[in-house]
Amino acid sequence: MNNYTLKRKEYQKKIINSKKSVIIHVGERMKYKLNDIVTVSITSIVSYGVFVKVDEEYTGLIHISEVNGSYINDIENYFKSNKEIKARIIGIDEKNKHISLSTKKIKESTRKNKLKEVGSGFNELKENLPKWIDETKKELENSK
Repeated sequence: MNNYTLKRKEYQKKIINSKKSVIIHVGERMKYKLNDIVTVSITSIVSYGVFVKVDEEYTGLIHISEVNGSYINDIENYFKSNKEIKARIIGIDEKNKHISLSTKKIKESTRKNKLKEVGSGFNELKENLPKWIDETKKELENSK
């Protein structure tokens, strides 16, 4: 029996990757997954992004490039401290309990889902446009 086989038997419930010094417990579920949409609380705003608190255990960052699809001159025009917002998980560092987030990707998927729910045609547009305008106004007010 080689050294690897002995260690494998010794740690039947653990897989050890010594190169990255990461321990993942088999059978243990990760709290968050990529593409999950979470509600986060903004803790601070810096020139390159927004730091958030995901929960008591995890923190996160929304990089300025993940806010929307266009150039952002001043990120403080988009976010205010202590506000809660929704964001999509685009990266997870389980070791450091840090999550990379995007508001750009959540807005894109929300629009696609609205189109699927509503369908197409002028009557659909006529019925839903006022509601969509109100929802967008509320989103903009909440993000400030």
